[in-house]
Amino acid sequence: LDECPVQGYDLQRWRLWMKVLIVFLIAVGPRSNEIESLDLRSQLHLGTDPHVHFDERKNLRNYEDQVNVPIMMGVNYLSAYRDFIEETGQNGNLVPSPESESGCRTPSTLNSWIEELCKIANVQLNDGSYPTIQNFRQFWKTQYKKALQENRDQIKFLAEEDGKKGPDSDELNYIDQEMNRQHIRELGRECFENILNLDELPELIQDELNQSEYTERQSRIVDYAS
Repeated sequence: LDECPVQGYDLQRWRLWMKVLIVFLIAVGPRSNEIESLDLRSQLHLGTDPHVHFDERKNLRNYEDQVNVPIMMGVNYLSAYRDFIEETGQNGNLVPSPESESGCRTPSTLNSWIEELCKIANVQLNDGSYPTIQNFRQFWKTQYKKALQENRDQIKFLAEEDGKKGPDSDELNYIDQEMNRQHIRELGRECFENILNLDELPELIQDELNQSEYTERQSRIVDYAS
């Protein structure tokens, strides 16, 4: 691109916002209102179990954590962005806006920007429409449920090896719930591997931070433990 497809914005800045937005949507699968109220400085938790903390989440499926949502990919990328906004004195919003009451671009604006990006990349859904934030959430849930099923299959296999008819007793009596949750998240991160090429940080971030500090870090739980 030679100029920003959204009138009135700097191309490099818009490109940064869109890259971070797409990574976050795939990695976390948030709802629209969760993006608008997000503060990366306080809600983004890295370390051995990278996740985003939400104070309240309603109407969730039983496999969805009520407050802590695992970051399934791009941990270093999001860490670099958080450090970038702190280094440059910005607010903690994912896509900041000085005009909006929340300090973040509205979901309708972000969906329109996603549509512009998809038009440029010639990306459409099967019905001919363009992806929205909700479609990214559904993608995240689909990938995460693959990990849940794989975990269930592994427990079932172990139960059968032990002569049990089903995995329920093992899940209830022998498997630590926190350890099992960690295992599911690790399986989930394997399902998200290689979805995006994140070897390079956006140019604006590279101008402020040392890229090698982020690209050389390990982002999987097993690597943190080594």
